[in-house]
Amino acid sequence: MATHYFIANDLNLDSVYQQLLHWFKVRQYEVNGKESKGEYLIQARKTSLLRTFTGTNLAFKVRIHWSQPSDRANEFVIETTTGKWISNFAGAGITSIFTGGLTIITGLAGAGWTVILENSLVEYVENSLQCTRIKPELSFKIDNPFSNVPATDVVEANSQTELSAREKAEAKVKIELQKLERAYQAGILEPTEYFAKKTALEATVERYEIDFAIEAQIAKLEQAFIEGILDEREYEAKVASVAKQIEEQILQQRLKEKQEEYIAKLKQSLKQGVLSQAEYEAKIASLDAS
Repeated sequence: MATHYFIANDLNLDSVYQQLLHWFKVRQYEVNGKESKGEYLIQARKTSLLRTFTGTNLAFKVRIHWSQPSDRANEFVIETTTGKWISNFAGAGITSIFTGGLTIITGLAGAGWTVILENSLVEYVENSLQCTRIKPELSFKIDNPFSNVPATDVVEANSQTELSAREKAEAKVKIELQKLERAYQAGILEPTEYFAKKTALEATVERYEIDFAIEAQIAKLEQAFIEGILDEREYEAKVASVAKQIEEQILQQRLKEKQEEYIAKLKQSLKQGVLSQAEYEAKIASLDAS
């Protein structure tokens, strides 16, 4: 959990709360918010396969309240953490929502997302909302999300920082396959269950690659928005188009690679006499027609 102190200047807490709700929405997060006894709480989660496939429902949570006690006028606190998405958000208490159901982040997709979001949110409050940030030497501490994760998984996840989107996706699936294998060896899964889950998981590499690539591009757009290079309308337009563009590019690239691999196999079959020249040319022609 991280704690940040600000001076509200000309804003009240309700205004900060409403602005942050909008900030999450324009970034295409599913978001809930509520106020109770002068405190405000927001929970936001991504709407991609990275969230839904593993079933973790990881949420980023923000708590806003006046600083008590404080020797500065209009000093308020923004606390952030990660935890389980709360379905009954309206009926739950602020403390239970903010502190309950914490989850362990086991991959870069989660850890990278929360770090980017944490920094972007703080910069937005400080720069765009023009709230003065108080920066004591030990004003906040971001917990290590990998503290209870097996060392091998930590190494795998941390190493992804310099990998391509494809390599990150393959590493992510590798970690999930290792977990699946451990569950199978422990007798938790029957053979039919294990192989069905394994096949389904292996098929998600392309989807993960797309999500990682989109995440990286949106992070760049967020930075441009924070720095004032893009205004809000430009930012929203680019975010709306980036997912489709990246998905099309990656799927086209994967299709091209599969075609090249298929052609290489055809050439090898022709060389070995498995295919005649006529058969080879017919298969190439059908490939071009498709």
